[in-house]
Amino acid sequence: MTNVWGADANDEAQEEYQRVPPQAMEAEICVLGSMLKSREKLQDAICDINVDWFYRPANQTLFNRMKHMASIGVPVDAVTFRQALVDADEYENIGGQEYFLELITGVPDASSIAHYADIIRNKASKRAMIVAGAEMIDKGYDQSIRAEVAIGEAYTTLQEIMAQEVSDADVGITEAMDDALGHAERVVMGEEAPGLKTGYRYLDVNILSGGFREGETIVIAADTSVGKTVVGCDFARKCCNTGFGAVIASAEMPARELANRLLSAESGVTINTIRSGKYTEREMNAIHEARKRMETWDLHILEGNRTIADIAASCKRINARWNGNLKEVVVDYLQIMIPEDMTVNRELQVGTMALRCKQAANQMRIPWIMMAQFNRGHSALKKPPQMSNLRDSGQIEQHANIVILLHPLNERKMEPGTPEEGLGYYEIGMFVPKNRNGMTHSSWDNAIIRKVRRFCGRTEAGDRI
Repeated sequence: MTNVWGADANDEAQEEYQRVPPQAMEAEICVLGSMLKSREKLQDAICDINVDWFYRPANQTLFNRMKHMASIGVPVDAVTFRQALVDADEYENIGGQEYFLELITGVPDASSIAHYADIIRNKASKRAMIVAGAEMIDKGYDQSIRAEVAIGEAYTTLQEIMAQEVSDADVGITEAMDDALGHAERVVMGEEAPGLKTGYRYLDVNILSGGFREGETIVIAADTSVGKTVVGCDFARKCCNTGFGAVIASAEMPARELANRLLSAESGVTINTIRSGKYTEREMNAIHEARKRMETWDLHILEGNRTIADIAASCKRINARWNGNLKEVVVDYLQIMIPEDMTVNRELQVGTMALRCKQAANQMRIPWIMMAQFNRGHSALKKPPQMSNLRDSGQIEQHANIVILLHPLNERKMEPGTPEEGLGYYEIGMFVPKNRNGMTHSSWDNAIIRKVRRFCGRTEAGDRI
């Protein structure tokens, strides 16, 4: 059988079967060798690299063995690693002494592990694309599948390849029940908190039954300059003051401005006073005391516009350095982060970012708090906003476990005789229309946050919080 170019079709098919899938053996060796040479690079690789990126099965075995050793606290170096492979009867299967020597001597520069990892990730993505392409061809020929369904499935598959998501392990019902009952018992015994406290008493006690739960996605939504960042920073401060770590990923403010706000909030000194450097003795002492406390915090700020995947990868590295102490991520704010795909419509872009936050929260088993903006159309109506007023995408609320809406109620002055005398503040109503794991809250004026215009910091909450 001859094709239109005169080549034998059987020869062409045989050549196709003999093609080697995309792979980079040298880069795989460099990644594994870098992990052996540097503990920091080992932790980064464990967090950032998927074992399926390695093409050679022996390299997958080596990666998994190092990951296991690190997880149980065993130092990973050439000596301990070789012995672990021997003890597990894996040493000869991976290539024996010859391949092991190549592994420990074949790394030009361990500091370039990110470059090597990017090479093998790229090859793995191409292999996944080849598999996905074959599936798309099969579905294209399958007359029982409608075109829009096949196209939708193909798009989802390609999105998953782009995101390089790591699948969570399956959990049996017995294990899940033991985990749930064990947590409840530890709460009763006072060995564990029911949730991660927000610092707002009304929320913690009346709505959240103790605080945020692991894996939850929380949306804090408001108009511009109402108080999203204030609330997000307060959540992070409470987390750190409880002894846990937090990450604030801000595309809206630089780290210096966020530090000013956090220091103002923690010290009770107005932000303008901190910026000007004109302190009274009392204010200076308050700032120094606040700084001492803050220096003990596990708190990291990620500046600039990023993709959610980039934020998640950074958080995993930070959590590894903090030995698993990261308990909260604040994203400020969702609609100005960089979307994965600039070619799709805006609603799908923002919806995909919200979904990525949800996936990261589930995978890392910690709360992710997303700041979100309202559309400007509702302002003309001069009435409190609802979830339908979220800007750009209704998928934000769909992917959230908890939605908290903020709305300014009125404007007042601080009481005479206080350090903040004469400063204006808004009373901000808090509304919780969605809470998958607890109570909702349908009134604006039972939960009030005081936001001082010049930011005295404490975001003082009256008796009703």
